[in-house]
Amino acid sequence: MLIPFACTATDIDTGEAVVLDRGSVVEAVRASISLPGVFTVVKRRGRNLVDGGLTNPVPVSLAREMGADFIIAINVIPGVLDPTHQSIKRSTKGTREPNILHVLVQSIHIGTYSLVRSGLEKADVVIEPDVVHIGAGDYNHAREFIKQGELAAQNAMPEIKSRLGA
Repeated sequence: MLIPFACTATDIDTGEAVVLDRGSVVEAVRASISLPGVFTVVKRRGRNLVDGGLTNPVPVSLAREMGADFIIAINVIPGVLDPTHQSIKRSTKGTREPNILHVLVQSIHIGTYSLVRSGLEKADVVIEPDVVHIGAGDYNHAREFIKQGELAAQNAMPEIKSRLGA
């Protein structure tokens, strides 16, 4: 049995959200996670694709379009005003003004967070692992990140079962 798959990327030239649901899954995922300035663009069907999070970070609407009738969304993006958010903590140490990197990262975070909240509102259940203390580039914390995801999923099981009538 084939399992349907789709992810989103963003056409960096037009700003359009692009649904990747055909061809190589590896190439689609690579395009979907191509953070601008960190990873190179993925060229696909004449388009320059980058991170889908720029246009559709929580593609609940895409899952509905594909036929899902119950959607569990995962949110790993902390709130902009969360005092434990890594980029905020780093910029408020001492009395120095935020540097250009902080301003750019925080600007992207603000825009992304707004899109995330919008997508989460359309989900049936939202799981939010406690990962606010782990920065986006802290790849060396993968085990902790996974552990927090597992704990959050276990904590959400009663709500999931209740909503499914199980």
